[in-house]
Amino acid sequence: MAGIALVLSALFGLQLMQILDAPGNLILLVVSRLTNLLSIYWSLGGIFNSLSAYIPSIPWLLMIFGMGMLSFLSVLWLATYRKLTLDRRLA
Repeated sequence: MAGIALVLSALFGLQLMQILDAPGNLILLVVSRLTNLLSIYWSLGGIFNSLSAYIPSIPWLLMIFGMGMLSFLSVLWLATYRKLTLDRRLA
């Protein structure tokens, strides 16, 4: 275990030295990914803000609750149907 830890730490050290020799690419990559995440966040925020302006919050909650209830009932129906058909096959 100590040998594996020594080899892994040596490999990690070599990669860390390469990054520290030229950190410009790493910094550029981090800034690029951060700006991409922020632009996606702002885009989704704009979409949800425009949707919420047209539909009040109570119907949204009722629609989400209704979809959850419908999916729950469909799973319950499928489980009951499967139980009924399996019992008949075995009998």
